[in-house]
Amino acid sequence: MARQSEARICDTMPLKFFFWLLAQGGRDDDIGTIARHAALDRAFPRSGFLLAYTDYIQRVFSDDTIALQAMKTAWAEWIEQRKHQP
Repeated sequence: MARQSEARICDTMPLKFFFWLLAQGGRDDDIGTIARHAALDRAFPRSGFLLAYTDYIQRVFSDDTIALQAMKTAWAEWIEQRKHQP
């Protein structure tokens, strides 16, 4: 039974990340820039784990290490916020 709940959490976590990221669009930093890009780009991943997002960033932004680091930081911030949610 625990595996089913874990699977449901894993299935919904990445989708929630996308919406969390969109909500960051008003930020005046690199995460805000990625969020605004995500809102406009239909090819931006709507679900997936960190690897899906970092792969996308590497494809679209080439060797932009700032964008890649911003995506990793965004993911870490989202994870940290989830720890404090019921």
